[in-house]
Amino acid sequence: FVSAAVTLDADDNLSRVTLAGDFMTDDDGPLLLAERLRGKAPSRSAFADAIDRTFGPGKRSVEGLSSLVPLLDALEEATSRARLRAAPSRAATTVRAGSSRP
Repeated sequence: FVSAAVTLDADDNLSRVTLAGDFMTDDDGPLLLAERLRGKAPSRSAFADAIDRTFGPGKRSVEGLSSLVPLLDALEEATSRARLRAAPSRAATTVRAGSSRP
């Protein structure tokens, strides 16, 4: 299995990415992937590009996964969870900003 966690900044860009699971890779693989994604807008294509540049053919090895698709799926799921957690605070901020009167 693969699990991911992401943190989104105020502009909905990735500020933190972590991976975990029952797979093995070179020590710097997950850190390099996180570095490549930091500051990017989360999307399937951004995730796929960073995964391919980090773990694609001729790059770092990944053992325990038959394909890289679980990494992609985990990042998308983590992004959805992060957006759900952020939604109430973003909505509250919008309401407060819109309801202030002199």
